[in-house]
Amino acid sequence: FLSHFKVDVSTLKSSSAGRSWFTAAIRDDLMRLVVPGTEDIIADIDKRRITNVVEPPDAPHETVIKLEAERLHDDDDVVTELRFCVPPGRQEFLHHMAEFKDTLEGEYVVDESQVPIARFTDITLVLPRGKFEMQLFGTSLRMHGKSASHSVEYGQVRRAFLLPKPDGKSVAFVLILNPPLLQGKTEYSQLVMPLETNRPV
Repeated sequence: FLSHFKVDVSTLKSSSAGRSWFTAAIRDDLMRLVVPGTEDIIADIDKRRITNVVEPPDAPHETVIKLEAERLHDDDDVVTELRFCVPPGRQEFLHHMAEFKDTLEGEYVVDESQVPIARFTDITLVLPRGKFEMQLFGTSLRMHGKSASHSVEYGQVRRAFLLPKPDGKSVAFVLILNPPLLQGKTEYSQLVMPLETNRPV
């Protein structure tokens, strides 16, 4: 690079040995996973790609990081989820997993430089239950509630239904998701929004 492009590039050691244990360092917009006791890099993760950090249902020993897809071509393979776990019999490390999850939840943020196409406030959902502010971006729907925030890639939406209710005054707007949304320990494969037909959103 120096001789051809006049750019001095530093060399970093990487690891591809399939390590199970790692040390995480979070700096600026980067989360780096390295082999403990060395400087060998397992992976670099752009924090701006993190859309959610969840604990899977019935798995307090696991933490799942959801990543925004960045496809350059339709047939590209991309990593959209990272799953970290403490193996059975190593309960003494569970507090490290909890600290790791809490740190990530405090670190990942929505890129404020992105301008939403549309924003809706005080939207009531039946599934998952609660009130959310919804923001529509070019590739995702972002939901912000009092106790949870989510990002739904449009590719997750398999079907959409507008179902009339028996009272004739309201409808249910239903989005079918695959993979499902995780909130706490519960999976939601549908987003259900009750809407009044005579009330603008």
